[in-house]
Amino acid sequence: MRNAVVTISEIMRDERATRNLAALPALADQTVMQGASPRRAGPVGRAGHLGLPLLARLRVWRPTPEYLGWAGLFLAVLIWPRAVLIAMLAVFVLCLVGVALFGQQRLAAIRDQVAIRVRRVHEHVTPGQEDDPFDGFPDPFERLGESRRDRLGP
Repeated sequence: MRNAVVTISEIMRDERATRNLAALPALADQTVMQGASPRRAGPVGRAGHLGLPLLARLRVWRPTPEYLGWAGLFLAVLIWPRAVLIAMLAVFVLCLVGVALFGQQRLAAIRDQVAIRVRRVHEHVTPGQEDDPFDGFPDPFERLGESRRDRLGP
């Protein structure tokens, strides 16, 4: 049964590729010159790990930094619930005092300056990454002006 499903999906993939090439004949020559990419052997994606035992699936799983952050936060709440609550209250009070002392616009400017500094530090820590290719181009929404922004929303 599993072989039949794999065979049918390969046939459908090949048919889809030929239909796409027929729809764009100008690009057909370029795709022939590039050659076919080799297919991975074995199961692909999440369904490929379902037949493995739990311990093997855990060894294969690679959590992203986002998952690690959520897991750390979850563990911190489990281990130190009072400390997490006190920290959240302290951050709230600091933000409230900051708005009362400096105003919302000044805090936004401070936040932007801090974000710029963090980006600079991040660029020095992780060199070799490409910049955004659209940095040199103007923002297309700047042409709307202040009068039009009110009608479009906040």
